[in-house]
Parts: sequence; C-alpha cells; structure tokens
Amino acid sequence: MLRLSSREGIRGTVIAQQMRDMNVRGFTLAEIVVVLMLSGIAVAVATPTVSRSYARTAARSAADEFATTLAMARSTAVRYGRVAELHIDAPYRRFWVEIDTSSTGGMMDTVGVVRESRKKLTVTSDRSIICFDGRGLPTTRGACEAADATIIFTQGATSDTVKITALGMIDL
Repeated sequence: MLRLSSREGIRGTVIAQQMRDMNVRGFTLAEIVVVLMLSGIAVAVATPTVSRSYARTAARSAADEFATTLAMARSTAVRYGRVAELHIDAPYRRFWVEIDTSSTGGMMDTVGVVRESRKKLTVTSDRSIICFDGRGLPTTRGACEAADATIIFTQGATSDTVKITALGMIDL
C-alpha cells in the first residue's frame, strides 16, 4: 500500500480547490444582458453624432473638391493661354474643366477628372459655366457667365457654401 505524505495530501487538496475555482469562472446570463444593454445605449447615443459628422464631412469635402477644380480651371487657362471653362452641372452633382488643347483650335478636351459628388449630396449653383481667359482672369465671352457665383453643397441638415468673387477668387 502506497502512503502519501502530508505534503502530497495538501498539494492534492490545493489542486482540487483550483479545479473547482476554474469551474466557477465566467459570466452569468444577467451580467451579459446588462453589458449588452449598456452597449446598445452607447451606440444609440453615439449614432446621431456620427451621422451629423459624416454629413458635415461630405459637404465640406465636396466644397473642397470644387475649390480645387476652380483653381485647376484658372491654372489650365494660363498654361494653355486659352479660355478654360469650369462646367457646373448642379442637378447631377458634378463639375469639370474643359479647354481647347489642340494646336489648331476648335477641339475641347476635359482636363483632369469629372468630379461627381455623393448621391445624397445636393448641389445648388447660380452659374453653370465660369470661364477664365489666358491670363487667368474671368471672362464672359460666348456661353461663359459672370464669375461671381454661389455654390451650395448640402447633405441632410448640413451645408457648405463656396462663394466666388467677380475676379474668380474664392471668398473666404
């Protein structure tokens, strides 16, 4: 018969106690439900804030893209020494620059990309074509309209406005 010393007996008792403690570990159903409810409340509170932030970002981003395109129209006119047209298609939320890039003249080409804003964004403009001559100054020749324009980008309850002066500069 094998006899255990008292030291081995104590060790066996400690191991048995640890195994029982391992079985007790975990969360009760009530604890899990409380955590899920608190998480749901936190998400419900944060969602409107995130939504408003997204709308502000979308409107601001579209206004910034427009400002970049306006600067590109002016610099393209100077580069080619010809009239560059900034087209604003508000109903379809897009804008682009066209200029005659041919050596013989008479053939319009789109410079850069046609920028198209998000579907939920609304664009309002009081002009459809703003032109810059070869010196980078606004012109009203042909189908070109006066440069003093207001373009409004709206998403939800948030809007961002770009105002252009008579000299074709953005009014900050």
